Amino acid sequence: MAKTVSGLLLSFALLLGLSLYEIFYITSTLNRFRDATIGLFQRTEEHRATHEDGNALRLLWEHEKRSLHIWLPHTAIENVDYHLNEALGYLYQDNYEDALPKLEVIIDMSENILRSIALLPENIF
Repeated sequence: MAKTVSGLLLSFALLLGLSLYEIFYITSTLNRFRDATIGLFQRTEEHRATHEDGNALRLLWEHEKRSLHIWLPHTAIENVDYHLNEALGYLYQDNYEDALPKLEVIIDMSENILRSIALLPENIF
């Protein structure tokens, strides 16, 4: 009986620890990506963004999404890829007005993903 209870407590502690690590890791990764996207959004609003700025954001995203594939649904990652590629195409053409909504969508998607993994009652029950 004591072994069963201790095994259950150990399993619960491991699951809780892994869940907290997952939340911390995804939060820090997506916050870093969201902050970089906000910076690109602000440069785009000022008509100072270049295609190289967008490529820097894409490189950051490519680096971060390698490990996010473990934790996030693939559709969320594909949606960010899709909108990021469209925004970069607009930046390549210096079409700032069309790039802004795409960057805003990426920022909103990052925030929605963060809300979906937060320890909130609606996410638990």
